This record gives sequence, C-alpha cells and structure tokens, in this order.
Amino acid sequence: MKRIASITVAACLLLAAIVTAEPFTSVGPGQIADKSNDRNVGIGLQVDLPVFGLVSLRAWWEDLLGVEIVALVFGPLVTVTPRGLVKIADSNEADLYMAFGSTFYPAGGVILHAAAGIEWSPSTHIALNLELGFGYDPSLGPSTFIGGGIHYYF
Repeated sequence: MKRIASITVAACLLLAAIVTAEPFTSVGPGQIADKSNDRNVGIGLQVDLPVFGLVSLRAWWEDLLGVEIVALVFGPLVTVTPRGLVKIADSNEADLYMAFGSTFYPAGGVILHAAAGIEWSPSTHIALNLELGFGYDPSLGPSTFIGGGIHYYF
C-alpha cells in the first residue's frame, strides 16, 4: 500500500511538472521572476507517510506565514491536520519552509510534528513540495516521516 501511494505521488508530481512547465520569465537583464510572490490560497494533495494526508488547503500571508489544513477521509477513518507554515528562505524557483502541527485521529489519538520542506514552483500557479519531519505520538513514541505534495494556487 505504501509503495502504491509513493508511486502515485511521484507520478502526479512528474506529470504536473511536465504539464505546467513554462520558460523562465525575465523581469530585467539577467533577472528571473519569483514565481512564489503574491500567492494567497492554494488547494492540492499533501501526503506525508506514514502519518497523514490527502486533501490540502493552504493560505499564505505576506509571503512569510501560512496555515494549512490537511484532511484524509477513508471510510470511517477521518484525520485532520492543522499546520502552521513559516517561510525561512525565498528564491525565484524554490522556497524553504518549516511546518508545525498536530494530526488528530477519530479515536482521540494525536501526533505532534514538525517538518522542514522545500517548495519548487515550475509555474506561477503550481507548486511541488518535499518534506522531512519528526513526529511524536504519546502512545507510540517518536517517529520520522517523509512526504510530498502538489498545490494549485489561485
């Protein structure tokens, strides 16, 4: 199951990169436009294994702070993950950020987590991201996770 999810995410990321790729936008001699400027609200897929993910809604303010809600609905299983995002480095093609949040499970379980991520922008509306993080579940102890996602920004 994990292998199928990994292959599906990789295929979606590759397809999105190919379909939405656009040439560099020149804003002046030798300068490239920052594709992540003026992003507000985005919707997409965010999968972080093994803990959580699927449908994601992101919102950024002032190109520095953001929030994200990730939800998974699979039959009776429903998880909700609110996260805070802080951009720590901004470049024309990719941004580095930190994410902090909690995943809530229906049986009352909670996983606290923090992650470092890189968000690459093949176009002004599409962003692909990769994350590596650490989590803590009071009943299972500490864990690590890796994840990725794709978002369309309006």
